[in-house]
Amino acid sequence: MEDVVNFLEEVKHNIQPYFTVPTLTYLHRGGRVSKTSMILGNILSIRPVLRLNYAGELKVYNKCHGEKATIRKIIENIKEQVINAKEQTLYVAHGDNLEFAKKLAEVAKDEIGFKDIHYSFIGSTIGAHSGPGTVTLFFHGKDRLA
Repeated sequence: MEDVVNFLEEVKHNIQPYFTVPTLTYLHRGGRVSKTSMILGNILSIRPVLRLNYAGELKVYNKCHGEKATIRKIIENIKEQVINAKEQTLYVAHGDNLEFAKKLAEVAKDEIGFKDIHYSFIGSTIGAHSGPGTVTLFFHGKDRLA
């Protein structure tokens, strides 16, 4: 048990999660964005790319206009952060948005070279805060401090 705890302590800041949501409505309901930002963002099809910082807080990393730009930005970010993609599985969790999750993951696999992809659903706690349509990608990468 001690070895497992030590291993997790060593790698916890190297797990890179990237999140995106199709609408700002649920982030507004959770108090993460203002009503004005929600309305304008939804009208302009703004999709945030969020990730955890070193302290484990969820922060907006990029703001993209539309689905294609969101995919491009996430792939660009993963390329900068990933370590040995060919030797690891890309983990993808979604909130009832398997179509977008697969589209994003397949681009990551094709362009970055992950050896495998594993899909699952996000948990109810994250789903309650981010809403339906949330997609999250997890992989082993550089230290989040970097």
